[in-house]
Amino acid sequence: MAVTGIPVESKPEYYKSTAAGKQVSSNITAPVIPTAATQTYTTQALDPTELATATTMGAPTTVGSRTITKPTLGAATGATSTGVSAPSAITAAGYTGYTAGAAPTAVGALRRD
Repeated sequence: MAVTGIPVESKPEYYKSTAAGKQVSSNITAPVIPTAATQTYTTQALDPTELATATTMGAPTTVGSRTITKPTLGAATGATSTGVSAPSAITAAGYTGYTAGAAPTAVGALRRD
C-alpha cells in the first residue's frame, strides 16, 4: 500500500503526547542536564619537568642585505596591422515554386454536419 502525502510521524504535534515529546517540551521550558551526561574531573599535581624553564627568548639575528637582479630585455620589433576590405554587396536569394508534377487530388466521402 503506497503512502501519499506527509507521513503521520511528520505531522505537527504527533509526538506531543509521547514520552519523548513531553521530555523535549519540559527541557525547552526548564533546561536540565541529565546526571548521566555530567563529567567528573580529577585534580592532578603539576610535574616540574613539564614547566618551560627557558622562558627568555634569544635576540633576533640580523638579516643582511640582498641583491636582486633582473634579466635584460631585448628590443621589441615594431607592430603592424592589416587593413580589412569592405564587404561585398549583399543580394537576397531568389526562390521559385515547384511547378512540376500534377495537382493534388483528394479521395473520400464528404462529411456533412
